[in-house]
Amino acid sequence: MEKRTQNTSNMKLIIQMSLPAIFSMFISALYNIVDSIFVAQLGEYALAAVSLVFPIQTLIIAVGVGTGVGLSTLLAIKLGEKDQAYATEIANYTISLGVIIGILFALFGLLFNEPFFRLFTSDPQVYESGVAYANIITFFSTAQATQLLMEKTFQGTGDMITPMITVLIGSITNIILDPILIFGLLGAPALGVKGAAIATVIGQVLSMTISLILFYRKGIGLKIQKPVLKLEADKLRDIMSVGFPSILKQGLASVLVFILNGVVSLYSDIGVLVLGIYFRLQQFVFMPVHGISQGVRPIQAYFFGAQEGVNLKDTFKKANVLTRIIMLSGTLIFIVFAPQILQAFNPSTETFHAGVQALRIISISFLFAGRNMMYSTFFLSINKGKTSFYISFLRELSIIILLALVLGYFWGLTGVWFAFPITELATVLITRFVFMNRSNVEVLQ
Repeated sequence: MEKRTQNTSNMKLIIQMSLPAIFSMFISALYNIVDSIFVAQLGEYALAAVSLVFPIQTLIIAVGVGTGVGLSTLLAIKLGEKDQAYATEIANYTISLGVIIGILFALFGLLFNEPFFRLFTSDPQVYESGVAYANIITFFSTAQATQLLMEKTFQGTGDMITPMITVLIGSITNIILDPILIFGLLGAPALGVKGAAIATVIGQVLSMTISLILFYRKGIGLKIQKPVLKLEADKLRDIMSVGFPSILKQGLASVLVFILNGVVSLYSDIGVLVLGIYFRLQQFVFMPVHGISQGVRPIQAYFFGAQEGVNLKDTFKKANVLTRIIMLSGTLIFIVFAPQILQAFNPSTETFHAGVQALRIISISFLFAGRNMMYSTFFLSINKGKTSFYISFLRELSIIILLALVLGYFWGLTGVWFAFPITELATVLITRFVFMNRSNVEVLQ
């Protein structure tokens, strides 16, 4: 990271660090959309089943990414402080933490997948397909968790290319296998929704395997050893001081989808389907911003560790500019092309009209969401995970759920959709006047 920050403008550095992450995020979003489009050809029951699994998938990602953020942020800070020995010890925990997370989610799936689906559907087709998909995803979650942790470790040292390559290979594999395993092409059995889950897992296992090989053979500029099985309490505490708030922050998305599914189901079964479609589509807008967040976080953490407040402030401002451009573009695309986008999911007439309305209203929230995400990333970078979590809690749980219930009571699904932009605007105002106080801003001096 030190070499990358020398003789390079901050904007160029942000772009260099962010583009690979944006590309890998785009590919991840693409395979999720392709997965949904193929599944939708089986019928709306299949798409509904996969949509209901989305909170579980999001929860796995939340724990993997959150732990990885804690690990990579601490890694970048220690590199900024020139503490190579501590940074190396932290990096050696990567694989062990991934395996532990995977085992926990395998047990979670075994105990809770079936009760989870009984909460949201009485349709036997949706229930059977959803449980089958969820069982496969959770049982093999070690691959995804380990891949996510290695991705963050590479990023913490300034290497954004290796994670991009591994994600790209896994995603392309998934896209290729989807139609083969879902519809039974090239002599393969037609597995339906199960086929989509198996294709996803195979892609994740392949990404993890390649990451493992590169992690140990290529290295990350540190002396990597075999996985450390004994986790030291002080180092685990340091990782989770940032990682746990980040897990909670990331996990809020899963809780949000879970609760919103319940809210919209009060007004229409179509609402659950539309919500699932939206959350998959919005990844194309949010993933580039997440990519910028991934790119700028280690840069900001390095500058924070090196006590370079001017550069820290400059990267924060420039990341905000890039984010606003992306979010404005996303809003315009969703408003103008909502009908064309929805047609890809083979919707019924009722689903189509409800979906167009939802996309156009919710996309207004993009104009404010990007700034909230950059605020959250900034606080993570300066080792203030709690503040980052508070911002996410406002925008992804407390305000939006309250508004969805109140506005939904008066205006049904339309009210629920308007809860999104109002929440993002309220969070921007609260963050600007509450969290960006003197003690938090002084690190930018």
